[in-house]
Amino acid sequence: MKTLQFNFIVLMLMLSSAAWSGLYWVGNSATCTGSNVYGTLDQALFVAALNGDPQDEIRLTNTVAYTGNGNGSYTLTDWSSTGAGVLTLVGGYTDCFGAVSGRTFVGDTANAIFEVNTNNESSSEVTFRNIQMSLTSATRAMVLSGGAVVTLDNVLVSSNQSGIVVSGGAFLDVLANSLIEFNGNTSNILGGGIYCTGQNSTVLLRGRVHRNQGLRGGNLHIRTGCYLEIKDGVRIEGRGTLAGLDAVEGAGLYVDNGGEVFADGRANRVIFDGNKAENGGAIYINGTSSFVLLQNTHINGSEAEDGSAIYANGGGNGTPQLIMDQTTDCNLLFRCSEIQNSRYLNSVVAVDDSMIQLQRTVIEQSDYLGTNLAAGLITSYTNSRVRLNRVGMIRNEAYAMLRFTTNDLFEVSHLTMADNSWTFDGSNSRVAVVLAGAINIQNSLITGSSGIDNRSAGASFAGGCNLIDNDFDWPSGFYHLGAAQLINPAAGDARQLAASPGVDMCLQDNFVWSSEIDIENQAAPVNENTNPQGMPGQSGGLYDAGFDEVYDNIGEDEFLLTVQKEGRGEGVVISNPSGISCGVDCSEVYFNGTIVTLFASPTAGNDFAGWLNCPLVNQDGECLTSVESSHTIRAVFQPDDLIYFDGFE
Repeated sequence: MKTLQFNFIVLMLMLSSAAWSGLYWVGNSATCTGSNVYGTLDQALFVAALNGDPQDEIRLTNTVAYTGNGNGSYTLTDWSSTGAGVLTLVGGYTDCFGAVSGRTFVGDTANAIFEVNTNNESSSEVTFRNIQMSLTSATRAMVLSGGAVVTLDNVLVSSNQSGIVVSGGAFLDVLANSLIEFNGNTSNILGGGIYCTGQNSTVLLRGRVHRNQGLRGGNLHIRTGCYLEIKDGVRIEGRGTLAGLDAVEGAGLYVDNGGEVFADGRANRVIFDGNKAENGGAIYINGTSSFVLLQNTHINGSEAEDGSAIYANGGGNGTPQLIMDQTTDCNLLFRCSEIQNSRYLNSVVAVDDSMIQLQRTVIEQSDYLGTNLAAGLITSYTNSRVRLNRVGMIRNEAYAMLRFTTNDLFEVSHLTMADNSWTFDGSNSRVAVVLAGAINIQNSLITGSSGIDNRSAGASFAGGCNLIDNDFDWPSGFYHLGAAQLINPAAGDARQLAASPGVDMCLQDNFVWSSEIDIENQAAPVNENTNPQGMPGQSGGLYDAGFDEVYDNIGEDEFLLTVQKEGRGEGVVISNPSGISCGVDCSEVYFNGTIVTLFASPTAGNDFAGWLNCPLVNQDGECLTSVESSHTIRAVFQPDDLIYFDGFE
């Protein structure tokens, strides 16, 4: 491996020659002439490190080969603005001084293709652009350590013994135009695509990760203080229906021993697609200090014996080891957070001595691959805790939705279960197969079920206000029998129609952790005025059973407050309690008698001129109104240079 080492004598010799520019070319052709053109990347790096410029760019042409142990491996140390200079390596040039076309190949070596690290500087900042790193037989194609700060811009890391390692506080940013694929194996590699470890090590993933393999973590392995942030639109892909495995555990992502992961999905979601493992097809998380937050994430087509989508292990049951939820950034109705088309033998979600929380998430169209066993879609093992809030379980093949055993606790609120079936006899799925443990289920809607399979005399049941269609093995006092009316469950839409008996059925659940924002990101409750409150259900009930709140007809217990902006100026009005941010959202439904305070903030170059139709303006210029009917309040904004009728501004 070529490590750039300089001594005082060489430095003085170089400084005695002509002054160096911060832009260099590597090439060998008739066009490649000039004082800033070099025949090898080594030579260009050597000169760039000594020129004193805070930034250096080296352009690689395809007139030179960057392969083999001699020319396919480089170590980049102390490339910072106060050291050798912040470095950018740009490939893709067919010849010197020409245009970019494609990527430049670097690799085919027995060593790491690039190592980026620090020695005397706090950072080594390198951007790789238009480069392909392939065919290393070393442990990793790229090794980042210490203060390395690396950006991959239109980079392909492909077909290596394994991909990238980030350690010791290094930082890696994989841009959206980069691809990491076909690296690793399932025998001895941890994280075939990216392996990250060490306190303050960070990976920012914007690019695609495709069909890498590893023993634990086919595509990604995050551990021991490393933080991974997966940005919106990223796809983490496995082999799908092809033979073989992407990993033994965690084909898409393996998180261990204090690793932290945030899947920051927005309008385009984060996608885990077609990942296959023995356990934890898409995600395997292990250890008490490990944590995964999945926001607007779609887990599709994953496969494993146990936990085909998610396997959570050894996290303890005190705090969630994994949370899956959605936000308002996604506009896919009720499919912003989704587990779909999973293929499994024992479970789609497995929880073993751990705690997870699934919220505003749909699990649908799971395929059972095993023999006639009483498997549960979500299965917990000893000492586990599972929280489900506004989760939909729709069109799955499963004996039961839930399965739990000794010292396990399921806390379930606003679950919707519809159109699930058992493969072997064509019957409807059970709500749960109970071997031991406890369940508290509230405000849920169960339709097309075969009741509960309770195999334990000591299991504990609690809850209430559940609308069910089959009371087999249900304890009395926890349910109301009735047939829910749904939009089209056979097509995956299990939201209730306004006339369904589960509408306006329940009081608020008693779980302090649950959300009162439904699967469509709507606030709950609202009064559907064509459906009586708590009939069936709890007297005065306004909350709909199940994962969705029907908004068809707002009843008289709630009223609509609207803000209308007037004048020629610009500004924003927000409310307390929250709900209005106008600008964007200028109306909100509030309970009868709610006191709402409106705050007006003009944008730059504008003034707030006052309120119209506001019953009370306080000394701070805020509007206070009691919502006892639907009404509109107007906020007037004017440009700050407006000339009034009296000639003054």
